[in-house]
Amino acid sequence: MLTEKELKKLNRYELLELLVAQGKKLDRLQAELDEANAELERRKIAVDSSGSMAEAALKLNGIFESAQNAAEQYLENVRAKQMNADETVQNAEEEAQKTRHLANLMASLIIENAKAEAENIARAAKNGEWKAESAETQVYEVENRADELSGKLEALLKRFG
Repeated sequence: MLTEKELKKLNRYELLELLVAQGKKLDRLQAELDEANAELERRKIAVDSSGSMAEAALKLNGIFESAQNAAEQYLENVRAKQMNADETVQNAEEEAQKTRHLANLMASLIIENAKAEAENIARAAKNGEWKAESAETQVYEVENRADELSGKLEALLKRFG
């Protein structure tokens, strides 16, 4: 820079040149300042963006954790329902087995009673206590009833067995 004394010694042309040079220098410095400000703004955006990216990553992690928890809960519910279904099937099978056993016992008792009654009727007929026709009719009815009960038993066994 020139001192005040040196500036006073300069003519108009030299002062004008000096002023033009200072203007160019000012323009150059202003351009550098603008460029530095632009770079500073880009860096601020990059810092803000990286902060936003970090926040987004954290939010995504939260979403993934929620999805994982929901999937695990769904699987637990499916397993629990499967266990309940298995237990229900097992209970139904046990109940069917008990029913078949009870039906077999009842059928055996009915058949034994029918045979005993038929024998009693046949014995009474032989001893003359019954008329032959009456005895035969009763035997026939007992046998029919036994056949009917036997058919019902078979139907039950097919249904449950």
